Amino acid sequence: MEKLTLDRAALDDMFAHARGELPDECCGAVVTQNGNDRVLRFTNIQNRLHADNPAENPRTAAMGYAPEPKELFAAIRAGEEPGARLAVFYHSHAINGSYFSDEDRTRAMFGDEPSYPDVSYVVLSDARLEGEVRAFRWDETTQDFIEQPLEVRGPARKAAPAKKQAAVKKPAPKTKVAAKKKAAPAKKPAAKKPAAKKPAAKKKLVLKKKPAAKRTAVARKKHK
Repeated sequence: MEKLTLDRAALDDMFAHARGELPDECCGAVVTQNGNDRVLRFTNIQNRLHADNPAENPRTAAMGYAPEPKELFAAIRAGEEPGARLAVFYHSHAINGSYFSDEDRTRAMFGDEPSYPDVSYVVLSDARLEGEVRAFRWDETTQDFIEQPLEVRGPARKAAPAKKQAAVKKPAPKTKVAAKKKAAPAKKPAAKKPAAKKPAAKKKLVLKKKPAAKRTAVARKKHK
């Protein structure tokens, strides 16, 4: 089986669509014209179908897809333009990985025949592995859809470098400045109290004996 070749830009657009519709599945088509792939996004109306008739449409958009008819017909017409062809129908799996389920096969069939035998079916998913993508196509020999080799054309898109966040400088912890204690005014040396004068010792009056009067010669004479 011939391989399917997709532009890297187209695959990136398909994944952007798938991730933007989470938790629901997405669906769309790829039209190749003049060597370029153009992605056409469809509106998934599965929730509307489920709400209108849950018996016939038991699945919600979280586990199924149904393209809006007008958008589907517009993609088919775009593939019929000169130099163009409808190359891919794609859808995503929001819960399971990238594989072609029984439900996918049923939707791709019209009775016992494939609705679009020359169109590849691409299934996208991040549920099992991030960026998982696989392609499937009708095989006349097995009368079933089998996996088709897929080649992505072009360099992988470089992720934008993460902006460096300016380091937020934490304010330096405030050091507690010890309040300078005002120096206590120097105490003036206490004035020395004059030493208390001891009361002068009272002088004892010493009565001096008067010297005995010299006896006069007269008196001496009397005693004689």
